[in-house]
Amino acid sequence: GARVIDFYEEYFDVKYMLPKLDLVSEPDKFGAMENWGLVLFDPRTILLDPKDNEVDISNTRWTVSSVVAHELAHQWFGNLVTCNWWDQTWLNEGFAVYVSYLGTYEIDRRNLPWARMVIEDTQYAMQYDSDSNYHWAMTDPVTTRPDIDRKFGVFTYSKGGSVIRMVEKLLSEPTMQKGLRNYLKAFSYDAPTEDDLFYYLEEAALTDGTWPPNFPMDIPFPQVMKSWTNQAGFPVIYVMVDNCNSTSEPCKVGFVQEMYTTNGEQDTSRTWITPIFTNMMFGNSSTVWLEGNKREVTYEVTSEYNAMVDEPLIANVDGYGYYRTLYDDAHWARIANAIQTDKEKIPILSRVTIICDIHDFNRNGFVSKDVFNTVMGAWNGEYTQEEEWAVYECSSGFKGVKSRPHKYRV
Repeated sequence: GARVIDFYEEYFDVKYMLPKLDLVSEPDKFGAMENWGLVLFDPRTILLDPKDNEVDISNTRWTVSSVVAHELAHQWFGNLVTCNWWDQTWLNEGFAVYVSYLGTYEIDRRNLPWARMVIEDTQYAMQYDSDSNYHWAMTDPVTTRPDIDRKFGVFTYSKGGSVIRMVEKLLSEPTMQKGLRNYLKAFSYDAPTEDDLFYYLEEAALTDGTWPPNFPMDIPFPQVMKSWTNQAGFPVIYVMVDNCNSTSEPCKVGFVQEMYTTNGEQDTSRTWITPIFTNMMFGNSSTVWLEGNKREVTYEVTSEYNAMVDEPLIANVDGYGYYRTLYDDAHWARIANAIQTDKEKIPILSRVTIICDIHDFNRNGFVSKDVFNTVMGAWNGEYTQEEEWAVYECSSGFKGVKSRPHKYRV
């Protein structure tokens, strides 16, 4: 706990604000509670056998380190600065999720925190968020006690943290840090709204030159953000790779978005202002954009690129984007070939995302059995720890995640 506090103080440039902080084990408690200066924990989330620290990967140690980091993040996000009303509870809980991974990467990186976030929060949230009968927006009206209760669920916690991580990628981690420092200092002992957060993130990005991005749109940062916070669901990005068999012709890549729905009615009018994080250069940026009112765009890869021999185009690098990516069949085959030949050419978090996407597409009929078998067969059953987690969780309905005593797994 002390190491996490020291890290947060330095990272946010805001000192812990009370003269004491007690971490107390409470029998029969579920999860934990971030009372200011007196944090209460289920014994499973605070007590640790020293033997669990002797190995690199320990789910028992992860439960303790992640829950402690989450609750102590609340001393800044939730206690020092708290949301103005229940309709934006993600300003407390989504940030506690995101910040907890910053903290666990500092104190327990042997447990592979960022892979766990991609699988246990981003992929976990999207499983529920694709059900239009079940989901709701991160920011939406709260008028009753049941409204308040539902705010303490997967779309506030896991989706909230995942969207915040997407913003980190969009603006850059140093800019994100600067914006959050200014936000915390401006609203200490106060209750801001998401508009206040967006103001300070945009201000930092304008200062650092990471905003506006390279796209032909005159859209303010808050408008981009509200396309994610103010509506439920998320997009699937269709990626079509053409004319990429020779470096003698430009490689054209088409991107199309639509609401990803696996249960319930699809809202065909719903779109997002979507940053697509790729591993190729399009113009002078590797990020391409889909406007909210523009469902389809085509870009040319700037440098010479032969998809048959080079590293394959990946359209959600490291799983930063809160969306699924559905490639054309030929490109799935290229990705499978790269995995089979030398999978290290594709970053591990990108591979984890591919595994979870292809399982969800297969389960819901978005790809054929042949495509699924080609992609998953490329591993030949040889998985890293992160890949093994992805296969198990994303094929089992997240049985492992649901079995853990984390208070926001609802």
